[in-house]
Amino acid sequence: MYSTGSLGKRAAGIGVIAVLLLTWQQAVDRGIIPEYLLGSPMGVYEEMQRYVSQGFIYVDLPITYTEAFAGLVLGVALGVGLAILGVFYARVLEPVVIAFKSIPHILIAAIIITLLGVGILPKILISMIFSFSVVFFNVYTGMNAISPGLLALFKLYGATSRDLLFKLLIPYAILWLSASLRQAFLLAFSGAFLGEFLAARYGLGYRLQYYITVYNTNGVWVIAVLIMIPTLLFLLIIRNLEERIKKIYGLRSL
Repeated sequence: MYSTGSLGKRAAGIGVIAVLLLTWQQAVDRGIIPEYLLGSPMGVYEEMQRYVSQGFIYVDLPITYTEAFAGLVLGVALGVGLAILGVFYARVLEPVVIAFKSIPHILIAAIIITLLGVGILPKILISMIFSFSVVFFNVYTGMNAISPGLLALFKLYGATSRDLLFKLLIPYAILWLSASLRQAFLLAFSGAFLGEFLAARYGLGYRLQYYITVYNTNGVWVIAVLIMIPTLLFLLIIRNLEERIKKIYGLRSL
């Protein structure tokens, strides 16, 4: 249940958005701002109707978010796995990952698309690479913060390498992963979107590139709306997941 104060803030936020949209529409109607330059709320609504009626939304939206989520899952798995290995092989893995991270993301995306073409697979790989680094460094840093005394205590009581892995390292990895999930999702989505923008036949990134090419400003806003609304919903889901993980492990904040 939301408190009265919380509902009041949400209503005020909605009111501000409504006033901005109305002012924007009035400025376009009165000729203060050319519609071709900034678009208009009514123009965006009409363009959204065309986008839906032509069926593009049923192709572009699932493809982009499938690429993003597949890349996120792979990036999280790779990041956590290498972070756990990094505890044992830090001198080998850390310099390699840091060197890899120093390469600009757009260059990595261009190389992958050049090698693998314009299908879904290269977008998933780009998305995975974008989300991997933040997961790796967050989890790796967290696990290296484990108290040496705690490790010594585990070993004192005869803990094996398997015990250390499943009873100490993996629980710590899950906790620190929860702190990076939202950022990892945003990076995964950015990777999928960038890959489509560079070279694709379908997807929100491809559609944005098309609208920019034909100078359809209202179409650009349509893509912006289709990015913002589902992304906000998914971020709320991830936030709830983070809170559940923290409750399971009795941790309020990281």
